[in-house]
Amino acid sequence: MKRVMLTGGIVVASHHRGLAEDVLDYQVEIAHAAIDAGANVVMGHGPHYACAVEMYQGKPIFYGLGSFSFHTGHGGLAHGDWIGMLARLTFDDSALVEVAFSMVRHSESMSPVSSANAHASAPRRVPKRGKTCER
Repeated sequence: MKRVMLTGGIVVASHHRGLAEDVLDYQVEIAHAAIDAGANVVMGHGPHYACAVEMYQGKPIFYGLGSFSFHTGHGGLAHGDWIGMLARLTFDDSALVEVAFSMVRHSESMSPVSSANAHASAPRRVPKRGKTCER
């Protein structure tokens, strides 16, 4: 991480961990340690559920982005309509400018659909200068 930080890069810590919709103590400890070590953002992707989002020291932690390709999880359990989260981060160089997310779900054809595209009343966002990272 230090080498990326020295070049002005953006460090994304990606963790595959968790249990269902609960954010467990060890997940918080790992995410905070990643931010303390220099990560700009932490993205969790173990559970097939959208989980909590936290701002820690001004940096976002997505504890679970959910699922973009599986309608069912372990044991064949269905996850319902809203099954994932699309994170959108805007940076100006390596400075975080904006954090946003949209919920995603599977359509009847089992293709992911963003809530921002599914509803005409979705909030309009003001464009910001800088690089944008999406998952």
